[in-house]
Amino acid sequence: RQRTRHGLTRQFTMGSSGSSSAFAMLRGQGAQSSGEGMRVLWIGNSYTYMPEEFGGVPGVLSMLADAGGADAMHHEQLVRGGVGLVDLAPEAAARLACAAEDRADDKVDVVVLQDQSLTPGGGAVGSCKQPGAARDACVEVLRSRYAPLLRELGSGEVTVLLYQTWGRPAEMHCQPEVLGEFPDMCERTAAGYEAYRRALESGGVQDVQVVPVGDAYRRLAAGPQGTEMLPNLFLDNIGHATPTAALLIACLFAKSFARLRKQRRLVTVSSELTRVAVAIVARKMGVPADQVDRICEAAGVDLESAGRAGDRRSVAQDQTLMSDSLVMWCKTCCF
Repeated sequence: RQRTRHGLTRQFTMGSSGSSSAFAMLRGQGAQSSGEGMRVLWIGNSYTYMPEEFGGVPGVLSMLADAGGADAMHHEQLVRGGVGLVDLAPEAAARLACAAEDRADDKVDVVVLQDQSLTPGGGAVGSCKQPGAARDACVEVLRSRYAPLLRELGSGEVTVLLYQTWGRPAEMHCQPEVLGEFPDMCERTAAGYEAYRRALESGGVQDVQVVPVGDAYRRLAAGPQGTEMLPNLFLDNIGHATPTAALLIACLFAKSFARLRKQRRLVTVSSELTRVAVAIVARKMGVPADQVDRICEAAGVDLESAGRAGDRRSVAQDQTLMSDSLVMWCKTCCF
């Protein structure tokens, strides 16, 4: 079946369990503004494709692009719930091999890699009962299977973004002796993604960057009223992102993509993420307005950017949304 949300087309392929949610592959285009735009391949699990009602992290990124007038981007997801990069290696190999053939439809500019949430921090996962065994297996697969394929895409032509995931409280992950509490798991997960970066670089992949999502979670939790803010980031005990958390994650990726556009000289319109753009998307997602500044601070978004010349489109859209809300209120009162 296919559904379209925020310019993205999701294709569900039946998995071995017979459930359409067992294996999901999303392929589509972000909202167009100008230019061909970067093509992004996401390889991961439900931390990438949730919250589904907004098209996952790529969907929220498209919303931010619409709100801020950023250049077009084309997103494709290779995702399966509950698995890691070791499990996804066969499918990833097939897709990356297609990209290496340099056909226009299969071109990839950025590859985002996201592992199972317990693995980078050294947690026990599946058949890997020994702490650290699953992480060590992923390091080896990244070096021996992913790196050669990524090298084939062209030296300096493809950027790999490692999607650093986040910790969660011990009562949620149930491995306190290995992963510790929330800040401990964040720190250990960050260290795991650094090991992943080194594995890819040792395999000859030149441009590997970490998107520090878990670090931003820690900043948000350590800030004012962080104790009250932290529960707003977790949808369930597995740690899936709430709309608030998904917006934070998308902000961090938006900043990473903005830097890549500048490095590659692909900027045709203002690509800097602004507070106004974040506020517009927050309103659409139902994220409370009082959380917008805290999201921006944790993601490193300039809170003073609303009045700058590059943000005129965002300001105009924000004013339009306010006007629409006023019209709806008037209709409700009058009729």
